Amino acid sequence: MSAYAHPSRPNGVALGLGVTAIGLATVAAAAIDFYPLGLIVAVMAGLLAVVSHRFLLRWEIQVALIVLTILLIPLGRYELPGALPFNLEPYRVLVAAVAACWCGSLLVDPALRWRKVGLFGPLLLFQLAILVSLALNTDRIERYDILEEVLKAFTLMGSCLIALLFSASVIRTREQLELVVKTLVGGGAIVGLFALIQYRTGFNIFDHLGIIPVLDYVPGGLPGDLEARGGGDRVYASAQHPIALSAALVMLLPLGIYTGRRYGTRLWWAAAAIIGVAAFSTVARTGSTMLLTVLVVFIVLKPREVLGLWKWALPFLIAVHFLAPGALGGLKSAFFPEGGLLAEQQSAHSATSSNRLADAGPALHEWWKHPYVGYGFGTRITEPANPKNNALILDDQWLGLLLEVGALGTLAFVWLMLRSVRRLGRAARADDSEHGWLLAALAASILSLGIGMITFDAFGFTQVTFLLFVMIGLSVPAVRFAKAPEPSRRRPTAVS
Repeated sequence: MSAYAHPSRPNGVALGLGVTAIGLATVAAAAIDFYPLGLIVAVMAGLLAVVSHRFLLRWEIQVALIVLTILLIPLGRYELPGALPFNLEPYRVLVAAVAACWCGSLLVDPALRWRKVGLFGPLLLFQLAILVSLALNTDRIERYDILEEVLKAFTLMGSCLIALLFSASVIRTREQLELVVKTLVGGGAIVGLFALIQYRTGFNIFDHLGIIPVLDYVPGGLPGDLEARGGGDRVYASAQHPIALSAALVMLLPLGIYTGRRYGTRLWWAAAAIIGVAAFSTVARTGSTMLLTVLVVFIVLKPREVLGLWKWALPFLIAVHFLAPGALGGLKSAFFPEGGLLAEQQSAHSATSSNRLADAGPALHEWWKHPYVGYGFGTRITEPANPKNNALILDDQWLGLLLEVGALGTLAFVWLMLRSVRRLGRAARADDSEHGWLLAALAASILSLGIGMITFDAFGFTQVTFLLFVMIGLSVPAVRFAKAPEPSRRRPTAVS
């Protein structure tokens, strides 16, 4: 038996763990600042969870809940009420609860077994690089008094790794995988829809979730002043920055195309269209570069099928023009600024940030002083508002990795991404069913962010980082299912 042999509905052991976790959450809620409402909400949530445990405690539903939390509750803008020394962000609490139930079930439930995910080599090397980089740079942590910031970065990466391993291990059927994929696309469509509303009206509903009793607004969680492009102020919806939003939406777009092909309904094609148009509304060069990467991957892996989609290119651009007026013109201006893009990227911006090409030389010179393990994971504090700021903002995550975890950690992460993409690509070429399109879509999503990381500091934005790790995790069961392809169940397409 394998980890995938665990039943979709956890047995009494998992249920007991879940109810225990709910009970602990209820007790904790009794101690929060807003006592009466917090306790009432926690008790109601506990009762609801007990009544609907057969649904909520299914492993694939827990993966879907993590995905929805990451997509719909802005990171850094809201937290759960409480008086703990660290922020109780919803995703942290949810990942911790799911991890506790999962680990407990692994220990006591013989029906749930650990299964190799095929990525332990790069994952282990990357984690080892992080730990060694911190162990050899304790003096830097003490000198800048940044232990709290380092712990925050370390726990964030730990949460991402847990999400990867959990997603890779608990999905045992195609139906479970499809549910998570549809959740990603549906959540992305919701974010995309409200991003378009923000583009047209300036109102961002994700800035007003504080009306929900269990969410406290965090002052300073909004992006700072943003350069206006296209039709006006740039949109960011539930992300931490327009660039991060564009990256997240472009990563979800291939999955949207897959669901449209797979189910052939107007609903899923509309979801894919909303995600794509919203990605353009961010007016971000990074998103455009990632979109080109997606197109190249699809052409390489599914050349014949991609030709059938070309007829929709012009209608899609027309939709962008009307739903996000000025976005295409803004992108043109962004890629062809006055004086040229090369000159712009070689110029410095301020004392806290520079431009991409201007960063490269100084960053590589600095990296050469600590080439193997870097200056320590999370020790570069780049937020201008943080009084402990000690480094320039790098719009290049690969340079950031080189500086923080050195060549060892950077090569490990390259290995992780390329191994995932290679496994997916090889399986996609051999699978002519609709499942082959899912494999190609995941490969396109993962590789697109790898290319996008050249032009923005991806790990500084939790939402897109989490999406990357979840997709890498989903690639494991997706590749496994490709070994026994099933007949296509796609309905006649509604858009042909």
